[in-house]
Formats: sequence, structure tokens, C-alpha cells
Amino acid sequence: MTHDSPSERQLIITVEDGSAAEQRLLDADSEPSFHCDGNLLKRAVQPFLVERPVSTVKYERTRSTTAVLVLMLLSPSFFVWFGLGVLRSAVFAMFGFHIFSCVVFPLLFIRVTNSIELSVLLEPFVYKWREQVKRGLPLFVGFAGCLFGFYAILSGRVIDNVASKMETFGLHAYYKGILVFFLLYFTIVNPLLEEFFWRSFLHHCFGRNERERVFVSCAYALYHFFVLYWFYPTWECMIAVLALCAAGRMFLVITEHVGLLTATIAHSGADFAVMLILFSMLFDWI
Repeated sequence: MTHDSPSERQLIITVEDGSAAEQRLLDADSEPSFHCDGNLLKRAVQPFLVERPVSTVKYERTRSTTAVLVLMLLSPSFFVWFGLGVLRSAVFAMFGFHIFSCVVFPLLFIRVTNSIELSVLLEPFVYKWREQVKRGLPLFVGFAGCLFGFYAILSGRVIDNVASKMETFGLHAYYKGILVFFLLYFTIVNPLLEEFFWRSFLHHCFGRNERERVFVSCAYALYHFFVLYWFYPTWECMIAVLALCAAGRMFLVITEHVGLLTATIAHSGADFAVMLILFSMLFDWI
């Protein structure tokens, strides 16, 4: 697979099948999947857009590769359920999901199917990264502030303190060093791995139409359901799932119209707020 520089805004993909070779020309200026009607809204969001190369690479997908991708979509839910529900270990749940679902499985899929080059998936993180960071920092503050503010308002009335339950999964208040590491890891590494898996790898290899993209967002929310299930009533978990479906779609829109690194920074803000909420519960800040 070869592609020109981003400035030429074209990507030529060569797919070899035996002795025959087929070349496809994908135009980076094709319409994105998210459409807005009206020039006013387009002018309003134009300053936040980052001009970048094509974000979707198509390849011949078979039924077997589709089945494998669906299993990969569901693997985060399995690791979280097995880690929290069976092993009662938050560490296994997180690292099992990160190592296998976000890294090992995608790399194996790319190696076995030869469907896409890893550089194509990683390039959106670094393309015009300064502009993406500049646009991402306000989103970091906004996501973190809104989520923690929402918790501060509803804490004790709708959202219960589940510190005692967290200790049964290995998150103890007296392990301050581990908690600080957990905060840094969850704020920096987790959004990088998740955005690579959900919004880069799956967006390129699976999310070809609106139905598949909705399915990816639902799978993204589903694994969070198995995180919350052990701490909160089912009805509260279902409300959170709906919100997380919307969040997944929002991160995808940011990825498509601004950039993957910007979506990662926004995701990092949400994860930072989650860690502040966890610390608040463990140390009774609110």
C-alpha cells in the first residue's frame, strides 16, 4: 500500500490478489458522513476544522473478516465483565481490555488480513498536531468541567458514593501511589488506546455506513455498562449507556471534522473528570 503526501490530498491504494493488481483512487475531498444543512452552521464551525488527508480506507471485506471485527467490537465488554465480575479485579479489566482489545487484536487483524497499513491509522494523531492540540485543549476543559460539575450537583442525591464497593475490586484509598499512577494512566494512556481502537481502527475497517457506525457507538457504550453494573442500579446504568452512545458519536464527529488527536484530548478531559470523581468518593471531597 502506498500513498502520496497529505498535501496532495489523494491516496492510491494497491490491492494485490495473485498476479492481478487493482488500483483505487480515493478522493480526500469526498463528503464526510456527517452532513449539516445551512451555511451559517458551516461558517460557525469552520475555524475549528483541520484540513487533513482522507480518513477512511476501504478494502474488500469478507463475511469472515466482518465476523472477526464484530467479535473484536464485543471483546472490551468481555474483558471488563470477566475482570470485574469473575476476578473482581479492576486492574485486570482495564489492562486486559487495553492490551488485547486495543493493541493485540487490531495488530493481528492488520497482519493476517493485510487490509491496511498501521501508518494510515496512526497518521491522524500527528497530522497538523499543533492545530489539533490548540482545538483540543478547550474541549478538555469543557468535558472535564461539565462531567465533574454534573457529579458535584447530583452527588449524594442521584449518584451514590460507591467507595466501599470500589475497594472490593482492588481500589483502596490507602494505596495513594497506585491511585496517582491510575489517574495518570487513565487520563493519558486510556484515551489514546481507546481512540485508536474505536475511532481509528474500527472506523477504517468496520464503520463504512451509518448503521455500522451506530453499532460501533453502541458497543462502545456497552462495555461501559459492564463497568457501572457492579456499582449502580441497572436503570442508572442504562441512562449512562444512552449518554455514552451520544459521547461516542460526538468523539467520532470530532475525529472526522477536526482530528483524531483533538478527539483524544477531549476524551482525556472526560477521563480526567472520572478520576476526580473516583478520588472524591475515596477521600470524601464532596
